[in-house]
Amino acid sequence: MTHRDRKKRGLRRSPLDLAVEKGRLRALGIFLLAAGLWSGLQSAAYAQQVLTFSMVLANKLFIGAIEPSRCRPEEVVGEGGAPASPARVAAYMALCLATSLRENPPSPQEVSPLDARILGGVRLQWRCRAGDEIPTQVGFLAPLPTRGGAEGPAWLGIEGSVNPTATRNDLMRTGDFAYVVSGHPNSILEPAFQIQRPRQRPDIWARVVGKVRCADDGRGMPEAIVDLQLEHTLFPSHRLWRAPALEEPAVQVKEVEQRHFSDLWFLPPIPQP
Repeated sequence: MTHRDRKKRGLRRSPLDLAVEKGRLRALGIFLLAAGLWSGLQSAAYAQQVLTFSMVLANKLFIGAIEPSRCRPEEVVGEGGAPASPARVAAYMALCLATSLRENPPSPQEVSPLDARILGGVRLQWRCRAGDEIPTQVGFLAPLPTRGGAEGPAWLGIEGSVNPTATRNDLMRTGDFAYVVSGHPNSILEPAFQIQRPRQRPDIWARVVGKVRCADDGRGMPEAIVDLQLEHTLFPSHRLWRAPALEEPAVQVKEVEQRHFSDLWFLPPIPQP
């Protein structure tokens, strides 16, 4: 007579039936315990699949060699389309060639004297979790110290004027960020430009727009993909470097050669980050 038959007839279960049922319950308990432990381990492993990433971006705006053909006096000192006087052209050309600083910064490091008109940038930190596309928990962005290069004769001891670095931090909302580095000649030297032709906007600038995307490296661990765009004034030249942290080796990621010296009289307004 089977255990099921005994239950139907209301008979007492034999010791063997009781032992079988206890064995089944014990096996079920062990299974449930193992499943719970496995689930907990999986949850812990998932919680640990969060990595912190950091990055430093540094800009240098610098004046390379200016060939005479890139001075373009006709765009600045001509009046009403008429040719400028030889004296005005000569004065303009003298300013243009004197501004040919032949700067060629090999790195984003701050050196003395500075090998650029402006040095600036930002430091970032964020976290990526496996399975998420947007950074989580941490989305930090802060400007680096900004410096202006030496201007005029060394005995003047003056530097170019720099503006505070403007930033936009949407890392934890959309993964986006941006910043603007900008500056203009020292007020002592600005009249040398204004006398050639009045200009309303003396600031040169560089705007960096970035987007951080979190992804899976194929092994269940998070990785970060960073896209960068550089917007800038047409003069002077621009270089952008990227490094994992301060004092770490940097890699140049963008370079734009300056166009014409005359572009300094037709600069666009400083954009918002």
